[in-house]
Amino acid sequence: MSTSPTRQTKETAAPDTRYPPISDYGAIGDGRSIALVSRRGSVDWWCLPRFDSDPVFARLLDADLGGYFAIEPLEPAETSRRYRPDTNILETEFSTASGRVLVVDFMPALTERQKKIIPVPYRMLVRRLRCHAGRVTLRITVRLRPNFGRRTPDVQRLQPVWYSIGWADQLCILYSQVPLEIRGGTVTGSITLEHGQRLDLALAYSPEAPAELPIPQHFDLLERLTEDFWCTWVGHCWYRGPYRDAVIRSALALKLMIYAPSGAIIAAPTTSLPEYIGGVRNWDYRYCWLRDAAFTVRVLLNLGFHREADAFVDWLLHATRLTHPELQVVYSIYGETHLPERLLTDLEGYRGSRPVRVGNDASRQFQLDVYGEVLDALAIYRRTGRPLERDDHTLIRGLASVIMRRWQEPDDGIWEVRSGRAHHVHSKAMCAVGLRRVRELAHLDGFSIPEGEIARTEAAIENWILR
Repeated sequence: MSTSPTRQTKETAAPDTRYPPISDYGAIGDGRSIALVSRRGSVDWWCLPRFDSDPVFARLLDADLGGYFAIEPLEPAETSRRYRPDTNILETEFSTASGRVLVVDFMPALTERQKKIIPVPYRMLVRRLRCHAGRVTLRITVRLRPNFGRRTPDVQRLQPVWYSIGWADQLCILYSQVPLEIRGGTVTGSITLEHGQRLDLALAYSPEAPAELPIPQHFDLLERLTEDFWCTWVGHCWYRGPYRDAVIRSALALKLMIYAPSGAIIAAPTTSLPEYIGGVRNWDYRYCWLRDAAFTVRVLLNLGFHREADAFVDWLLHATRLTHPELQVVYSIYGETHLPERLLTDLEGYRGSRPVRVGNDASRQFQLDVYGEVLDALAIYRRTGRPLERDDHTLIRGLASVIMRRWQEPDDGIWEVRSGRAHHVHSKAMCAVGLRRVRELAHLDGFSIPEGEIARTEAAIENWILR
């Protein structure tokens, strides 16, 4: 294994080559944050310490300003990639004219008991290289640019293989098995791996000093425990049909969207990826839309993942306390209701798709269908044998009261258009569905509701739809 410094150059290629297709990205995560890894071997998106935090890597939204963590062959290479079966461990293989190297990317995912035994940094990304044939030279670039690329951190060498990368009161520790060079807030270098050789790198985050160092002697164990964690979770899936591989892969992707400490389910781990290239409908989806989360809960219940459904119902009770009995369209992962939207005008946007947004003003919209979606999900939850408590019954009655009081009002609708409220058939239909589910739940659990008023309102809604 040999190492040498590499020169950092500004990318000057056309935008379509500077930005990989969105489909080229694979996601890895730990139930608290998600990183996106391109087929080129570059981590181009990672928000720390949680889904909706500012990113330390944001090349996804600005190829020049945004940070990244790249491991790339210096020779032209063919790339193949896969997820290790039944896991969210990503494997990328580069094949060059001179050799073949595998990059294994994961974030440690451990049980709570394991976390008490094995010291693991607050957040950590592990990247492991294995040369399977010949020899391959790769360029390594670790370029943290916090706050959407606006900050250049202070980088210092702690020891030959550890580097501190600090900004404000936050700190990352980079471990590299071979020494690299520090150049203008970037850690960089090139390495050559020969057949049978290995190389480990890890980036650990701490919200404050002193930071916990990545311990390379633990990487084998962490990889094995992470694989066990995901495989054990997949083992709870009931589905055994002909499309199991696709179903499991989709379930694993949904699992990544669940914020483990609270049970909230985000719509996506990214902000401002466009509906079409060059468009302006670029929204921040790093929050919990009740509608989307309700759909996800239905899927999880149908597949047998009851713990995640339980956690979401608990989160729902917590998140709606401030707005009860009204529902907000979208909440933060901790149930916060204030999600002001702002524009980051200095960023280029993915392939020039501006503006880049942080926050989402959909939190200020009124969408009637959300009540029906939530009540429908609660009914499915109850049908699977999951218990509803007295506080749940109070929530259900409150949602019914809002539907009966407001169903005749115009709303912003499922598409969240910003041109003003209107009467939407879908919204009214979901109100009727919601009231039907209230009657079903009251019958199952034996709690009191104004059944006559609910039935009359349901009939009135159906007449409005059919008129």
